[in-house]
Amino acid sequence: MFANLGDGTYVHSGILAIRQAIAAHANITYKILFNGAVAMTGGQGMDDGMDVPNMTHQLAAEGVVRIAVVAEDPSRYQTDTHLAAGTTVHPREELESLERSFRGVRGVTAIIFDQMCATEKRRMRKRGLLPEPAARPFINELVCEGCGDCTVKSNCMSIEPVETEFGRKRRINQSSCNKDYSCLDGFCPSFVMVTGGARRHLDITDLLAEPLPAPVQAPLAQAHNTLISGIGGLGVTTLAGILSMAAHLEGRAVRTLNQPGLAQKGGAVSSHIRVAGTTAELATSSVPLGEADLHLAYDMIVAARPPMRERMDAGRTATLINRNLHPTSGFLKDTDKTYDQDGLETDIQKSSRAVESVDASLLAEKLMGSEVFGNMIMLGYALQKGWLPVSPEALDNAIILNQASVEDNRKALKLGRLAAASPDRVAACVGGFQKNLSPAPSPDLKTTIADRAGYLEIYQNQYYAARYRALVTKVQMAEDEAMPGTTTLTETVARAAFAVMMIKDEYEVARLLTLPDFTRQIGDYFTGDYKVSYQLAPSWLASKNDGDGAPRKISFGAWLTPVLKILAKFKFLRETPLDPFNLDALRRTERRLRDDYLARIDQIIADLGPHNHARAIDMAALPLEIRGYGHVKEKSILKAERRLQTLWANFSTAAPEQTQMLG
Repeated sequence: MFANLGDGTYVHSGILAIRQAIAAHANITYKILFNGAVAMTGGQGMDDGMDVPNMTHQLAAEGVVRIAVVAEDPSRYQTDTHLAAGTTVHPREELESLERSFRGVRGVTAIIFDQMCATEKRRMRKRGLLPEPAARPFINELVCEGCGDCTVKSNCMSIEPVETEFGRKRRINQSSCNKDYSCLDGFCPSFVMVTGGARRHLDITDLLAEPLPAPVQAPLAQAHNTLISGIGGLGVTTLAGILSMAAHLEGRAVRTLNQPGLAQKGGAVSSHIRVAGTTAELATSSVPLGEADLHLAYDMIVAARPPMRERMDAGRTATLINRNLHPTSGFLKDTDKTYDQDGLETDIQKSSRAVESVDASLLAEKLMGSEVFGNMIMLGYALQKGWLPVSPEALDNAIILNQASVEDNRKALKLGRLAAASPDRVAACVGGFQKNLSPAPSPDLKTTIADRAGYLEIYQNQYYAARYRALVTKVQMAEDEAMPGTTTLTETVARAAFAVMMIKDEYEVARLLTLPDFTRQIGDYFTGDYKVSYQLAPSWLASKNDGDGAPRKISFGAWLTPVLKILAKFKFLRETPLDPFNLDALRRTERRLRDDYLARIDQIIADLGPHNHARAIDMAALPLEIRGYGHVKEKSILKAERRLQTLWANFSTAAPEQTQMLG
């Protein structure tokens, strides 16, 4: 058996469980996470001064038969660190193989995983207490297949979905990235590392110099109740503290309640701020049901939940929504999870007398260089709308007293006020406001076919593109005859045939990694003297992981860029006897899948009718479920082929004999 245990729990009671397991002669391995923070209750440090060497000695004294330390930085233990006798030290890449070896050891064993809490790292970096790593991961969305293997490997909320014309891909949220680089373990060549430089943001000097009309302060005829909802790491409780201090500085009575929940793990967070003329008017710290005057909805998903909406009232509550949708923990389990942004906003509107929205995350990222200032932008917006019971001067003084990124927070507050007073002026600075995580409007069928054919011509040649056009045209004619006025099958084939024909082999990946557009995209995020390195795992060069046997990635510097450009020019060798990649088993499988798919579509349209149109669409869409590279794609192929067998066997219920013959 394996049992997970945090260092905080170990200190206050977990050691007793280990002692009892030893007394019971249990065969169990305790995996102890030593991250230096009590994550479940706010990230406090441990009080007893326990460190890893002391923990190994305590475990050995209790009778633990084998102890190993897995460390983010194993070099810390290369010198004399006084570990218990027999304790071994390993890099975190060896965790899975270590678990397998411990599985066969009788008695109680322990693996101590030594890695600082990622949330604490991020917090300390913001406060200047920990140096900021110079390297940042970045994803080429055209190379990305949207398979989610990077999410599986890292379990990280900073890997966000992004909707593109080629479907859902991934990107790194540079503001929340904890820079532990575990996402690089995902088997995908789309990752590059950007080392040096700084986050780029627009020059807003002229914008900040613009005058602003003085806002109207919300009256305090009765207690004023503000509700702030968001997720961990985005400064919800910090915002509550600044607003509370501003009210206190103006002589108001204030009561607050922070509900951090699983904030340390990116979970839902809410803060209640109640302001009144006297303390007697504030019987409770929480906003009573139906009595919220203002709801700052920094995360729309959290804001639409019943615990938030039940404190709102359609005749009383003004709501300000951040248009950016942050992925939830559900995305870690289901990478195809979708978000009904319009539905969420509708639910919030039903509980509000007035609703306004601003893409605070986008403004913060483009104008301040980090999404973390989005909360202050929203506070400034609400201030300018007259929804806060405090003055601009009081908020400014509260920001100064907070002593954290003072000048940046003052700028963000001013930007929020400008966004409310002159939205067109601010929107022009960032090229307009955008929705996030919402699929872009699909082009019409004719445009889709033309665009995909154009891409295939660049990918290979005009004959390859003509093959694609001919297939889609045949499907369009057959569907029009079988189901007049319907184009769903044609649209599906237009996307799926493109996906199965545009095999991302070595030539294509090399081309996509060196596109000028990708270079410009990196330049849109970063400025200064930075260098780009590629994270690749060529099968003929990379070693194998101990856990899953997949090739380990190797970092290649900028010197590889001209090599990749040359490789991309050799696409004319693709599928010829001179193609050096012809012997690769996956390449042969991908080409077989392509040829089988094109032939199968001919078989489908030969028997197409109203009785099997829906099933034809399901079969035609199967290539869209095949994603990833290497062993990840192989698993995806096996899954899709098993589903194809079921769909194909039941394709034509009206003509089972013909279906059997085609199968």
